[in-house]
Amino acid sequence: MQRLKRWLGYETKVLVSPLPRTDCAARLRALTQSEWTLFGSSPVIGRVGDSTLKLRKRPPAMMHNSFQTYLRGALTDEGASTRLTCRFGLHSFVAVFMVFWFGMLWVFASIGLVAWLNHPADFSFLILGLVGPLVMTTFGIGLVAFCRYLARDEQRFLLDLLRDTIRAEEAPPTQTRDYQPAVQR
Repeated sequence: MQRLKRWLGYETKVLVSPLPRTDCAARLRALTQSEWTLFGSSPVIGRVGDSTLKLRKRPPAMMHNSFQTYLRGALTDEGASTRLTCRFGLHSFVAVFMVFWFGMLWVFASIGLVAWLNHPADFSFLILGLVGPLVMTTFGIGLVAFCRYLARDEQRFLLDLLRDTIRAEEAPPTQTRDYQPAVQR
């Protein structure tokens, strides 16, 4: 499951900017255009609130990729600096639709298999019930793979944008205390 999540671009990163939260939000807001802006020149589209943001790279003109990497983040005050909790991944609708798509293919394959087992002499059930969903599954996986390939550098682009715009750097990992097991073996 972890490999699938990584392949689909799901990842969480925590960044820290030396700027106050209001400055971070203002700088990002100035750089971001609405998703409804046609023919814009900003490198990113989305929205930036006072404590939340949702960004994605502006696609080339006349192109749309539903499997594009989105950045959803939260801006929180941390003393004089700002902590950004960034979650990368697909748009929620796309993820839900993919689950529905592949789930329905499994349903049709199951129905076709049961129909063929009840009528083993009729191979039309086997062809329509198993070969059709197999072809559609292959098509679906190929489409996702191609679209994720097109979006392969978008997470790095968004991280670089945060680094350049608000001087954000990855937060050091949290320290966990060393512990001694209660029972020695």
